[in-house]
Amino acid sequence: MPPQVPPGMPPQGGFQPPPAQQGNGMAVASLICSILGFCLIFIGGLLGILFGIMGLKRANQTGGSGRGLAITGIVLGIITLITSSAVVGTGGLAFFGIRKAINQYFSFADDYIRDVSQGNVDAALAKTSGMTREEVEAQSKELQPMGAYKSWSFRTQNTNSSAGKTTAQLAGVAHFANGDKNFDMSITADSNNKPKIESITFH
Repeated sequence: MPPQVPPGMPPQGGFQPPPAQQGNGMAVASLICSILGFCLIFIGGLLGILFGIMGLKRANQTGGSGRGLAITGIVLGIITLITSSAVVGTGGLAFFGIRKAINQYFSFADDYIRDVSQGNVDAALAKTSGMTREEVEAQSKELQPMGAYKSWSFRTQNTNSSAGKTTAQLAGVAHFANGDKNFDMSITADSNNKPKIESITFH
């Protein structure tokens, strides 16, 4: 007759199933965030590293469960941060470079209109490329009756760069003491960012 086993006690010598491993949600979240970090600049990488660290702590408490996922998430998070920094840095340089060029063109356009309206033909002509003295003199005669030049505002603007040459197409309104004049202007800049007015018409 087999020995009696007290209620609630496992049979002596019976099979004992191993304890179920606990999951590591932080490690999984780390990996997912780091992968998404290639689309979510900075945020995914930072979350991936944070969850990865938490996942490693969790792995130490659960006998190593999820350690590999956590480490992978941290590594990918660091990679996405480096990649994001490179993308943002390159984009920032390009943005500020274009913005600087646009501001330079705006100032250049302002100087040309002021010179030509005041009859400073030589100074205005020096700011052009491809325009003749006769064209500049004709514009000067057209604008001098408008009175003192005040400022100008643009209606539309388009800038593009190709083959080391930047071109800005500006359409605006020049404001004078005696009224306004619409104009269309094309300004180009070479690789040294020296702008020149290729054409301008007032109407």
